[in-house]
Amino acid sequence: MGARNKQEAQCLSYLDDHVITDEVYRCTEELIWEGLWDDARKVSKETMADLEDIYGDKEVREKRQLLFISKKVFKHGFANL
Repeated sequence: MGARNKQEAQCLSYLDDHVITDEVYRCTEELIWEGLWDDARKVSKETMADLEDIYGDKEVREKRQLLFISKKVFKHGFANL
């Protein structure tokens, strides 16, 4: 959809940046969280115990988080964190 004049272009740009984009991000985040919680409710006790063994140790969690952050920094740069 193209703008017919400068004012309409500014209005469309504002709507895209502050309304449409924000709403799309909000809806996407909500859908993802709902899916994650639905999956989390289906996890068996045995799987929970296995996950606790893997991720329950604070030191292990911190190392994994640091590795994740460092990979993201190298891939995207600091400005995109």
